Amino acid sequence: MKKTILATLLTLSSTAFSADHAILNVEGEIQINGKTVIDENGQLISTADTIDITPYRNDQGLKKTYHYASGDAYSVWDFTTPNVERYTDYDEFNNLLWQSKLTYHSSTQFTEEMTSQYSTSTSDCQMDLYNDDMDVPKPMGNTFSKSYIQRCEHSEKGNLVETKYDVRTPLTKLSFVYKDSSAGEVILDDCILTKRERTSGSHQEVLCRDVGMVYRKYSNGNELNIVGIENKRNN
Repeated sequence: MKKTILATLLTLSSTAFSADHAILNVEGEIQINGKTVIDENGQLISTADTIDITPYRNDQGLKKTYHYASGDAYSVWDFTTPNVERYTDYDEFNNLLWQSKLTYHSSTQFTEEMTSQYSTSTSDCQMDLYNDDMDVPKPMGNTFSKSYIQRCEHSEKGNLVETKYDVRTPLTKLSFVYKDSSAGEVILDDCILTKRERTSGSHQEVLCRDVGMVYRKYSNGNELNIVGIENKRNN
């Protein structure tokens, strides 16, 4: 049975316990001022700020436009259709470079349709997770990770099997200011700077609550900056 001590001061009678041999035996977790300091397994919990990165990854219902720092190419990420994600890159003349459309049939099954100037292809994929703690709150500075084996049936390449990983480390909280192409200067107050490492490479990202990624710096120095957010949520 879970037992919790909600107290800032616990006094033990000196007549009942020897000062040299005082023992407090508690089954369950121990809290001080509402915060768990020792879990039910007897492990000390860090007192550092705990963060849940899930709301900072939430961009459902949004259509976001980004500009690349080098050149005039831009990218549009569309999350306005339930269970569908579209990532599209255009050149400076608004010509399509490529588009990836992901349709999720479940949390671990999806179909990807890839379209470029020269070809189209389709992949039906299954993710076999062996680690996923992205939704588990942790102290700032700890890593959040997801690892899985991805099995896809590609329309041209046949059966493809890849081991993939995604690791995020929140470094600090901050406010983020960007210049919207329509609204001018916009300030997002609740954001976090993160380091991200995944199968395709590593980079730094700024994530903002209920907006998702607003800035990315790639390992080669190139940057992706948000310049517009279209809200299609039913608030």
